Amino acid sequence: VNKMSKSLNNYIGVQDTPQEMYGKIMSITDELMFRYYELLSHMTVDELRTLKEGVDSGAVHPKKAKEDLASEIVARYWGSAAADEAKTGFEHIFKDKGLPDEIPIAEITWENGEMWVPKIMKAAGLSSSTGEAVRLIKQGGLKINEQKIEDPEHRVPRGDYIFQAGKRKFIRIRAV
Repeated sequence: VNKMSKSLNNYIGVQDTPQEMYGKIMSITDELMFRYYELLSHMTVDELRTLKEGVDSGAVHPKKAKEDLASEIVARYWGSAAADEAKTGFEHIFKDKGLPDEIPIAEITWENGEMWVPKIMKAAGLSSSTGEAVRLIKQGGLKINEQKIEDPEHRVPRGDYIFQAGKRKFIRIRAV
């Protein structure tokens, strides 16, 4: 179990969007969830003990406990309406396998008829380098228009695409 830190890219920033905040909390491990409750929640020690016993006995599902924690934290910084929207958006993406309502757009200058996908990912900010993009593709972490890309040498023709890197990063690519 790692600490929360920017260098490990597992931190929750107070200026993260409600959707980012909610998603990051939902992605923590069940064991780490109780540490987050201790440090970040307004729950009393007795309430936390009861919750932990409920999860251990199976009376409370860990996902429900994480949803409650995520909603509490998002509501603290963004309000309860934003927390409800973040929960709905999270469920739409992960449960219903849908796309987020708002996807950022990156306009990429296309070199020729086709462009190497890792180069597009770097230009769009989905990866810090083409090497990182290649690793992500090899690990099965890239979808283009909801189709998994497994070949790190993949090229795409000039056009508009929706890239999904990992579970939560979406970006619309537009060729210019």
